[in-house]
Order: sequence, then C-alpha cells, then structure tokens
Amino acid sequence: MCPGYQVKFVNLLMTQLDFTSDSKIHKKNRENPMIGKTISRYKILSKIGEGGMGIVYKVEDENLKRQVALKFLPRELTRKKEAGERFIHEAQSASALGHQNVCTVHEIGKIDDGQMFIAMRYNEGETLKDKIAKGPLKITEAVDNAIQINR
Repeated sequence: MCPGYQVKFVNLLMTQLDFTSDSKIHKKNRENPMIGKTISRYKILSKIGEGGMGIVYKVEDENLKRQVALKFLPRELTRKKEAGERFIHEAQSASALGHQNVCTVHEIGKIDDGQMFIAMRYNEGETLKDKIAKGPLKITEAVDNAIQINR
C-alpha cells in the first residue's frame, strides 16, 4: 500500500499528495475552474495539492471507474523543453521502481494546449508532516513510519 507520505527519492512525484481537510478542499474547489472538466478520460473532481513541479487533482477515470491522481506540469513550464523532459523522467523513474511506497504511474499524456500530465494511483491519507503537526507520535507509530520511509 502506498501511504500518504513517501520516501525522499520520489518526493517530487509525491508532493502533490499533501491531502488536506475536506473543508479546505471544498473552498479551493469552488475557486478552481478545472473542477468538473474532463481531460482525456479523466473527470476532475478536486484539487489535492500543488508544488513547484505540478498541480495535482483527484479525478475519476471514466473508463475504469476508479479514482486516480492527475498531476499537471504548470502551464508556464510547459513551454520549457528541460521542464518537460524532467517531468517525463520523473514519471519514468517512479514507474520503474515498483515499490509499495511509490505510487503506480498509469499514463503520461498531453492535453490539446500541450500541457503535460501524469496519471497515477490516488491514495487517501494524511501526510507525515500533518501527523507530526498534531503533536508527538506514539513510539510504535514513529517506528512504523520510519520503517516505511526506509524500505
């Protein structure tokens, strides 16, 4: 199983999976014109995160009837060849690992305007950062997290 926090090696891929509370998600989604659009076969349900190398949405794969995460390379980076190559390399690296702490990559694609995306497994959960912010972890939970991170 792919937890909500990941090993540092795939941090670029996973930064988008910074799951927030439902109330924060609903507020963000009311302000986001992407919500409700269909890209390829993916209907965008909600925005779940954003970082330097992408914006990530929770989507419904309309063909397979499952929820996945769709990470878009930001539009301003789409025109930069190096950023596109790095984005593709990120997806290829993650897909080659096949590890329980690395999300499965389903597809790399482009929309009509050339913006690239990666479709990957969606994981419900809480980030380690959010867990720690709530207060000290129990020793058994801290050990379990450390083991998962070091696998």
